[in-house]
Amino acid sequence: MAIDSPKATLCSKKKAQDNIAVLPLQDGWGKKHQLFIKWKFLESKAAAYYFHGLILDEGNTEKSHRAAAAALHASEEYEVHNLLKTELRVYIESLKICLEYILPELKAR
Repeated sequence: MAIDSPKATLCSKKKAQDNIAVLPLQDGWGKKHQLFIKWKFLESKAAAYYFHGLILDEGNTEKSHRAAAAALHASEEYEVHNLLKTELRVYIESLKICLEYILPELKAR
């Protein structure tokens, strides 16, 4: 399934999340699949916010070189506390969905 592929776009993961919402999911596995897709969508959304901040203007100007150096430094020093408010909120929501997805399986063991 494309939802678990790291090469799948954010748009394709959003479509999968929207399409599975209209399916009749009466058993426990259906809910688990919904949580998994929501988790992967939010995970890719958090990554998209982060990488959007690293998109640079291409050019040979001094400003472009400074921006490239700053982005390289930021990517090397990337940690959760460096996220913007929106990124942090999406990241936390992704972790909550991840826990909702994993905890029932751990309790069943």
